[in-house]
Amino acid sequence: MTTELSKTEPILDFLLISNFNLSNLAALLSKDEESPMIRAVTAPFGQVMQVLLEPASDLWSKGTKGVVVWTWPESVSPSYRRLLESEEAEPEELMHEVDEFCGSIKAVPGHVNYIFVPSWVVGPFEKRMGLLDMDLRQGLSLALMRMNLRLVENLQNDSRIFVLDAGRWVAVHGERSFSQRLWYMSKTPFGLEFLKTAAGEIKAALRALTGRAKKLLLVDLDDTLWGGGVGDLGWQSIRLGGHDPIGEAFKDFQLGLKALKRRGVLLGEGL
Repeated sequence: MTTELSKTEPILDFLLISNFNLSNLAALLSKDEESPMIRAVTAPFGQVMQVLLEPASDLWSKGTKGVVVWTWPESVSPSYRRLLESEEAEPEELMHEVDEFCGSIKAVPGHVNYIFVPSWVVGPFEKRMGLLDMDLRQGLSLALMRMNLRLVENLQNDSRIFVLDAGRWVAVHGERSFSQRLWYMSKTPFGLEFLKTAAGEIKAALRALTGRAKKLLLVDLDDTLWGGGVGDLGWQSIRLGGHDPIGEAFKDFQLGLKALKRRGVLLGEGL
C-alpha cells in the first residue's frame, strides 16, 4: 500500500547500465512502492563503455541521481574472455583491465549521487575446468576472485560507489539464479526471483544511504535473549550457549544483535 510519505517524497531517477537486458530489474525497482521511490530506465544493453565514457549523452540527465552498472566480467576484460575460450591470460593484464573499468565508473557525472556495482559472478553457461579453475593463468574461478577483489579495492575510496555482493544472491538461489529460457528469448540471464533479491538489496542500500534505515530495535529478555525466565530459574539455569542446541541458537541471536549494534542500530528492551 502506498503511504502518505511515498506520495509526497521525491522520486529518484536511476539509470541501469549493463551488457545484458535489465528491463525486468528496472520494472521491479520502479514498481516497488516502499520508500525511497525509484524511477529506473535502462541504457541500451551492450554499450557499457560507450555510455560510461559519454558524460554529454542525453542518458545522463541532470535529474539522474543513481546508477547501477552490472556487467559480465568478459565484457570488460578481454583477458577473461580468453580464459573462457580455454586460452591463457596474464594476471597483470587482467588486473590492468579491471583498473581501466574502474576508471570509467569513476568518470560517471558528478551530479549522480549513488553508484551501485554488483560484483562479477560466473556466467550461467560457463564450463568448469576442475583443478585448473584455480590455476593462475588458466583458472576462471581464481581470475574472478582476483578481479572482484581488485574491483572493491579500486572503488572503495569513492564515496558515491558501492559494490554489491552478487555472489551471495547466487548462493541464495542456486541454479535458479539463471534462466536459459529468458537468456535466449531476451538476453536476460537471471530469473525473476533472483532479480527480486537484487532489487531488494539495492533498495535496502539506498534506504541506508538516505537515512531511512531502521534505527531502533526493541527486544524482550526472557525467552528472547535467552531461554527461560531469570526470575523463575535464576541466571545460572537459563539456556544460553553451551552444549545445547537451544542455548546455541540464543547465543547466535545475541551475536546477530551485536552485529546490528555495530552498524549503528540502537537496542532497547521492549515493554
